[in-house]
Amino acid sequence: MESSHTPPFVRALYDAAQSGGHQVLKVTDSSGNDSWFRVNRGRVIEICHKASNDDAMLELLVRSSLMKGTVAETLKRKSLNKGKPIDELVVDSKIVSKSTMQQIKDSLNIEAVLEVSLDFDASVSEITDDALGGQVGSSCSLAIPHLLKEAMRRAGELPEIKQFIPADDMVFSKAHHHTGRNPKWEDLNLGHLERQVYFYVDGFRTVAEVANITCQPMHVVHRALVSLIKSRHIVHENGKAGSKTSQGRQGLLRAMSMLTVIVILVGLALSLIGSNSAAWSKSASEATLFNPFRALENKAADDRVAGAIRLYQLMFGERPENLNDLLTEDLVAPADAKHSAFFTSDGAYRFYDLEETSDLDEQHD
Repeated sequence: MESSHTPPFVRALYDAAQSGGHQVLKVTDSSGNDSWFRVNRGRVIEICHKASNDDAMLELLVRSSLMKGTVAETLKRKSLNKGKPIDELVVDSKIVSKSTMQQIKDSLNIEAVLEVSLDFDASVSEITDDALGGQVGSSCSLAIPHLLKEAMRRAGELPEIKQFIPADDMVFSKAHHHTGRNPKWEDLNLGHLERQVYFYVDGFRTVAEVANITCQPMHVVHRALVSLIKSRHIVHENGKAGSKTSQGRQGLLRAMSMLTVIVILVGLALSLIGSNSAAWSKSASEATLFNPFRALENKAADDRVAGAIRLYQLMFGERPENLNDLLTEDLVAPADAKHSAFFTSDGAYRFYDLEETSDLDEQHD
């Protein structure tokens, strides 16, 4: 594996997770913008990036029509005068709930990490807390293996995206505008996100404008548009964008380099998850051999099952007899029951029995 083929921030994240220590990573992206990311024990816990700061959060709320621009400016002034974080003021104003605000911040933080993760021309350096000059970023708790997994997924999607959408000033229209067959909305076999994007495709809005009005990350909109193109729900409006052919060639050349990234990210994620598997127990390590990311899912499911057992005991004063007791009381989801298992030597599932979940329970005390 040649380091020259690895995006600098991906390599830095991987090394930070391997060390398990505390680091602050400063990134200067290909456009010259600076940002920093605090990493501790394999997780990104604080971010200072233009895509996830208070302005970005307020802009998203305004674009979502959850608040007016004048309200956003008022909140900024209150934050300065009272010394209170803007996100807390938004929640106090009943604009969104605390949980929704956390989801918004997590989404913005993830996009910030992914944006710099696939920037080959970014420069990364480790800095001290003193170099931050008291600057405070957005707090979060993002597992690095999950971030590498999503970066790998996006790298794999880029070649096809560049093929179908070489430029964000392209305009698409609904296919029935050309065929004359107007399907009923309820008959459209589309997912939630595809429906949202499809609704705003009108033969006039550019790809960038669709992303702006849906308040979705650009890559997510690209993914939905490609799906709609392939299913023949939308078509490109010729003459309403730049040269698709020349831009397409350039896009494909850039996309070809991403094939190397896919291989590299797979290797990094496999290595990272494998190195941490001892801390997740032997069962998670064996699961990694079959699926490198199942260990992460199993660990989270195990945590939920252990918590459900405790809650059942509090509710009924006794331990559940089997996993069905937890399912009956809606304390766990069926998917958790499936993932609350480990691989035997022949690769088959074996579910935890009560003795094993008891051990799992003790691990979380």
